[in-house]
Amino acid sequence: MIIAFVGQKGGSGKSTMARLLAQQAADLEDMTVHLADMDVRQRTSVKWAERRRRNGLSDISCTAYEDVPSALEGARGFRLLIFDAKGLADPQTLEIAQTSDLTVIPTSPGVDSLEEAVLLVHELTANGIGADHIRFALFATRKEAPRKRARALNYLQGSGVEVLGGELPHMASYEMALDAGRSPAETVSAATGEPLEGLNKAAVKLADAIADALIDAATPRKD
Repeated sequence: MIIAFVGQKGGSGKSTMARLLAQQAADLEDMTVHLADMDVRQRTSVKWAERRRRNGLSDISCTAYEDVPSALEGARGFRLLIFDAKGLADPQTLEIAQTSDLTVIPTSPGVDSLEEAVLLVHELTANGIGADHIRFALFATRKEAPRKRARALNYLQGSGVEVLGGELPHMASYEMALDAGRSPAETVSAATGEPLEGLNKAAVKLADAIADALIDAATPRKD
């Protein structure tokens, strides 16, 4: 199976969600995962995987690639390929989406991010990507702004593309986890080192929603 996390701008949450799914899937029995970092200049996911190894966490296979064919070749033998696309949408974004069973577009509830996310959906669907092979995912939501979240959901749903259940709230603990090579489902208290169960459960809920959508998109439909 192949899944892509793409976006119109940096900071949308695509790398965070790609790493979340990679960690959660890699922990499953009989599942082999390869994370393709498509930004060969910044290599942020590659560096994250290196930090992960240095800190004694479970290994995540991750390599930076300049093009899609190289990523497909590098993932040969793995059961799941995860594309972490470049920070800005470009012609390669469409190529990645055309290759993938599911394309996930993370977005924050801010107007600028929402408009860019929906614009990207229009570009993908205009080029033959079915809406049933695309999902939105909410990122950096805030508990103190429920109305803003509700408006974001309504706006996204109006595009004809589903919004994944689960979301990642705006939390410094998630950023600290990524800095240490962890995924958002592996957050720990900076003071005690104990797992932050609430944040971890929220991340796992999103990862499960992504996995369910991927399986559904990758499963041939019966007429």
